[in-house]
Amino acid sequence: MFNIFFSYTDLFIALLYSMMRMFIAYMISVILGLIIGVSMARNRYVEAILLPVLDVLQSIPILGFFPVAILILIKMLPGWLGIETAVIFLLITSLLWNIIFGVYSSLKALDPSINDLVKVYRIGFFTRFFRIYSVASARSIAANSVISWAGGWFFLTSAEVLTLGGGEYEVKGIGAELIKSFASGDYNRFVAGLITLILGIMFTYVFIWNPMASESVNRRLVSIDFIYKRFIKPLARSLWNLIAIVLERLELYTRSLFNNFLKRHMSRIYVSKKVAIKITFIIIVITTIISLNMSLIKFESFTIKPAGTDMSRFLLNTLLSLSRVSGVVFIGILLSIMLTYISYRSSYKDGGIIFMLIILLGELLASMPAVFWWPILYSIAYSGIAGSYIVSLIVFLQGSMWYSYFNILIFGLSSVRRDLMELADIYKIKGSIFLRKIFIPAMIPSIAAGGLSAWGGAWNSTIVAEYIDLGGRKIDLDGLGALLNIYASENRFTDLMITLLYMILIIILINKLVWREVFKRVSRRFMVD
Repeated sequence: MFNIFFSYTDLFIALLYSMMRMFIAYMISVILGLIIGVSMARNRYVEAILLPVLDVLQSIPILGFFPVAILILIKMLPGWLGIETAVIFLLITSLLWNIIFGVYSSLKALDPSINDLVKVYRIGFFTRFFRIYSVASARSIAANSVISWAGGWFFLTSAEVLTLGGGEYEVKGIGAELIKSFASGDYNRFVAGLITLILGIMFTYVFIWNPMASESVNRRLVSIDFIYKRFIKPLARSLWNLIAIVLERLELYTRSLFNNFLKRHMSRIYVSKKVAIKITFIIIVITTIISLNMSLIKFESFTIKPAGTDMSRFLLNTLLSLSRVSGVVFIGILLSIMLTYISYRSSYKDGGIIFMLIILLGELLASMPAVFWWPILYSIAYSGIAGSYIVSLIVFLQGSMWYSYFNILIFGLSSVRRDLMELADIYKIKGSIFLRKIFIPAMIPSIAAGGLSAWGGAWNSTIVAEYIDLGGRKIDLDGLGALLNIYASENRFTDLMITLLYMILIIILINKLVWREVFKRVSRRFMVD
């Protein structure tokens, strides 16, 4: 009895460790999302540089960030600090992108007269940041947090157990505990850990994210808002205001000191803007070079083997992954539209209960870490090649569908005009005609936005959907994700980076040729009031 209790307590502690990392990664992601999103929205040069870069970064599998995490963070920072920092960094790469694009979209839609007032009254940077930009982005951050939080959990196990070449780095957490329990054959502990994880995920959504998202999208979600309204929201607002006041006063004080200094010494000291930029750039480059050299010197256990990437093998795997990613995105959009239609039709009968249950189910499934589907569907996965492909499809959908699902179900359904729906009911327009002529066209912008996010999520999922190693039993379905896993396990760092570079170039090409055209047509043919 006590052993069972201790086992569950240990899993609960592991869950708390994972939760702590997730919340730290989330808070850092919000701050970075605001800084980057504001910079992109307010400066066209930053926008021109960062927008295509971020489009690519959100499509890079988490394995692509492993070299940065291990080469720089783990080897430069001492002991547990380096490993924990690396894990949080990897979680940030799963949480950040939606928040950035949410902030960017909100500020691009901001009334231009507000920017004119900022210039006229010379409002300081921190006042603008905290009192204007963060307020204007709050609704978007709240809504996108639902998707980002699920993305972080999806790649939790990949972040908590870092493996590259011969080195393996592991932290205490629910993801690492579940992987160990399944690999060691302790299935009772695995099931207990899975239940613990599900309860923890449901708690965060019901008590935190759903109450927050309900306020931003004006739709009822399954939530218990007592804790959020009485404790979390006031505490977060108080801390945010405290930080704002401190930084605003520091800015005023610094500005007055700087102005006094200029008045006294301007005649003797003059540094042009271009010179200042050059000096700053040189300092950054020198610092980066020194940091990389230090990390490479410390990285004694890792050996770089000569490149031997086979181009024909790469092209074949690229075609496999590209076909899977495209198919999964298409299937995910169809399923999302179907579920949205079911939610819409049921809203007249049950007041939106089915809508709330579908959202909650999606939140729970979207948050299930990718690697868990292989152990859960173990008998299917190892029953033959067909079973492996079925489980792979499920994992692919897990990593991509929810981006289109939440975009269409929450944002798309909200954009369907009520008067059109009432006219359709009056004239009894139903079935395929209603879907093709009214329902789907009204949601096209959300379908396109969700499709692009799902596209990035599907590429991310290749590393967990095309290759798995459970207790020495491997499934290799080929594709770029499988290729990256093989190169990482065989310590072929150069081949891994070259393959990743080729993958990035392909994603850029498709984004330019396909997705840019999709959004041009959407912007020309559809308007959102």
